[in-house]
Amino acid sequence: IVIYKDVLKLMPSHVQCLKGIVEIHLSNNKFAVAKKILRAAVSTHHPGDYVFRKLLGDALYGLEDFEAASSAYSSGLHLLLQGNGQKDAEDDLQLARARCLQRQGDVEQAGIIVMTILNRDQ
Repeated sequence: IVIYKDVLKLMPSHVQCLKGIVEIHLSNNKFAVAKKILRAAVSTHHPGDYVFRKLLGDALYGLEDFEAASSAYSSGLHLLLQGNGQKDAEDDLQLARARCLQRQGDVEQAGIIVMTILNRDQ
């Protein structure tokens, strides 16, 4: 983490350092810290990067804010589709949304998302 912080002092928008430090915080269940870093990254440096929206969704999910997590995943999906993103990344975001919807009690919509992905892959 120290190396990432040192680089970010010099280059606050360095993508790999931001992602690296956030992933460390997420893996250590420091969701509030990750959320703070990601909110700043999304609003200041990388508003069009779907990966930061996915990571923000992961932090919000960890904080059990499933509605906001679902919104972050949807936003990431929108950005990904605008840029003709990768199919695997699209599926990851859709499955993350389905996980949030299930936790919010919308099992039917979550199932529709999962079945859509499964049927497309056949």
